Amino acid sequence: MASASPTFFIFKFIVSNTPCRLCGLVSASCGVRASSHDERLLSRSTPKSNFYKKIGNSFYTLAKIWCYDLHIEENAGKHMKKTAWITGAGSGIGAAMARAFAAAGYRVALTARNTEALETVAASLPAQEDVYIKSGDVTNRTGMADAAQEIAEWGGNLTVLCNNAGLNIPKRTWAELDWASWDQVIDVNVTGALNVIAACLPIMRAQKDGVMIHTSSWAGRFHSATGGVVYGASKHALSDLSLSLNDEEGKNGIRSTALCPAEVATPLLARRPGFDTDTMAAMIQPEDMAKTAVFVAEMQAGVCLPEIVLSPVRT
Repeated sequence: MASASPTFFIFKFIVSNTPCRLCGLVSASCGVRASSHDERLLSRSTPKSNFYKKIGNSFYTLAKIWCYDLHIEENAGKHMKKTAWITGAGSGIGAAMARAFAAAGYRVALTARNTEALETVAASLPAQEDVYIKSGDVTNRTGMADAAQEIAEWGGNLTVLCNNAGLNIPKRTWAELDWASWDQVIDVNVTGALNVIAACLPIMRAQKDGVMIHTSSWAGRFHSATGGVVYGASKHALSDLSLSLNDEEGKNGIRSTALCPAEVATPLLARRPGFDTDTMAAMIQPEDMAKTAVFVAEMQAGVCLPEIVLSPVRT
């Protein structure tokens, strides 16, 4: 075997059927192969084998470059795009965020309880192959943990979380205290938010990269009688959760922002007791919130935006 020609050596180096040893990432799929026989040949120290070794090393380097380029080309569509997971994506702010992130070139994963609503939102997005529907309830802790892993595997990453699911109720004052509905607000707006945050943290820590954008409220920044007692308490809690993430997880490349809008023209707002729907045109629109979220996500990694307060212009 020591007298094998350079042509034979190169041919064996390229097409041998043993597993690739040139790259760890694409060893199962790349076309570059190296046999143990060729490794033994390269290890011999004779003038002829040294000549072959020089040739082999040159082809080894070229093969590594070719193999890496092949990997990048095959996976560019999947791994070069960032993935944004949006909860509460079936309507209002969440649906607008889905459209904005898709338009910005992100792969988007959509979660809400209503699958039909998610399918309607997904159908409105430009690239169907970059949309993933994962129905679920944010109060289901195990379900959210599984969803985050599934989405990260689908997208190749999980870079942005839009922690948007939330609700309010008609009975909002102490005089109307209704434990069943107030508990529901806490379950969704606080516990649900915690579940989604906790689901994303291991993935973002491993990436050393992640942006969490939480839909808080003006009522999470200032007391608001119109928002109601329990809603305001839940949004204050969410804003503080966001601050705690910056305090503890910045070292892991994770940044967190609480969006604190005043009135946003959404179906949720229309449920406010005594609300005049004719005033919605003058309010913050869901698209304004979506543009703000994309702005936060696109901020360079060295900058954190802990809180953004938005309000309509008072005329």
